[in-house]
Amino acid sequence: MRPKLKELLTEWPVVKFLLLVALIQGSHAAYYSFGSIYWKQAGHSEDIIGYLWSLGVVAEVLVFAFSKRWFAGWSLRTLFFVASLGVIARWGLTASTTTILALVAIQLLHGVTFAIAHIAAIQYIQHAPQNKMVALQALYNAIPLGAVIAAVTSLSGWGYEHWGAAVFWAMAAMGGLALLIRVDTPPSTVQDGNALKAEPEAQN
Repeated sequence: MRPKLKELLTEWPVVKFLLLVALIQGSHAAYYSFGSIYWKQAGHSEDIIGYLWSLGVVAEVLVFAFSKRWFAGWSLRTLFFVASLGVIARWGLTASTTTILALVAIQLLHGVTFAIAHIAAIQYIQHAPQNKMVALQALYNAIPLGAVIAAVTSLSGWGYEHWGAAVFWAMAAMGGLALLIRVDTPPSTVQDGNALKAEPEAQN
């Protein structure tokens, strides 16, 4: 019998999982909304900005394509830890500089901040009891990837208007908070840790 969504939201491990992923994925809100504006104001051409967005997609796709090889044996906690560190590094660098080399590094880090975090989230869902998988997937799509990004986008709009590039420090701080949340693989189902089936539609 599948649990109701409300029932899952009363389970502390599930709440921690959703909060952790919400912090990591929500940290992309200012970037998605104002990245191009910020780079254009810094003097970069539309062509360069287009190449930068494409580079982020390439980094994401490569991580998904080679995830089984690169992350075989990595624990769920390690994946989330690396993604959280990537958030701090990526948005801290974004707030600090707009040099082209830095922007290349920032875009390559999309493979860490988005892709690795997504791989970890899918791994968590796949290791949950089978009757909870569909509900967990629905919550993951609706809350961290939906409502939270929408809410943080609204807040970051106000932040960018008043603080400019400093709004990205707030995004970096979300990675710091994510480091404080410990999420372990659900113990009820034993699966092969190498089975990282995470190839969603590309985001950038």
